[in-house]
Amino acid sequence: MNPWTLDEIWLMRLKEEGAIHLIQMQFNEWIIEIDLERTKQYYSNHKIEEDCSCLYCDNYRANCEMLSPPLKEFFYQLGIDPRKEGEFMDLNTGDDKLRSIQGMYHIVGRVLSGPDDLDSKWNEIDLIKIDTYKFGFNRQIYCLPEDFPTPTVQLDFTAVIPWVLEIKPE
Repeated sequence: MNPWTLDEIWLMRLKEEGAIHLIQMQFNEWIIEIDLERTKQYYSNHKIEEDCSCLYCDNYRANCEMLSPPLKEFFYQLGIDPRKEGEFMDLNTGDDKLRSIQGMYHIVGRVLSGPDDLDSKWNEIDLIKIDTYKFGFNRQIYCLPEDFPTPTVQLDFTAVIPWVLEIKPE
């Protein structure tokens, strides 16, 4: 019996053919293996106009233009354009000035080791903390665009961000 999954066999073939260049990275308890070039290529080709244009998403994207250097560097080293989130939710805390949010991004690659069951253990895990953002890598994939390359790692996040748009939230 073959001990490898189909994703692992696929990755081995692509590596042998030189079609994939994986980079291993460690963040807190996670070790991930990503294809930086394919991730960057996806985000480069993805058009913001295809994403949601509600006030909450517009506010999130406006905040992305003001990210701190450490936060920009974090997204950059993963190949992510932060303005192009995979999914995003405003948790409506009732505060017009500060908004609690959660969302996810997708990365071409896989989690080699690290916490499992991120959804139910979010508050127990040593999350990656930068400014008001908290991040974790998830093996469970939600809201994956049909054209996103596989295999896929999901980067889940929560944050508190200011409301920066002139139009106030409802």
